[in-house]
Amino acid sequence: MFFDPTGRRWRRVKLFVLLALALATAGGAISWSRIHEPPAVGDQDGLARPVRVDDAPAKPPVIGTGPLVRVVRVEAAPDGTPTAVDPLTGGEIHPITGDDAAALRGARYAI
Repeated sequence: MFFDPTGRRWRRVKLFVLLALALATAGGAISWSRIHEPPAVGDQDGLARPVRVDDAPAKPPVIGTGPLVRVVRVEAAPDGTPTAVDPLTGGEIHPITGDDAAALRGARYAI
């Protein structure tokens, strides 16, 4: 930079830095409550009710095969066959048939 005997350039730099700090502080103050509020739980926004630990059996049945696993809620479809449902979204995943249906033994949740 070239020498500025009037000092205007330095005042502009200080003003710009103070303005940037003020904007950052205001943005943090405005978003602080949104960042730290707990997520919505329950039937709000189309979400299913949370799963309680008491609802889960000590040894849930394991259905299916393969390296990828997930917890599913078991519900009866309109035709009476058991269906795997995502416990968080309530979306139907897949009907449960054959040996997997026999392995359920009336459990409400499976892996």
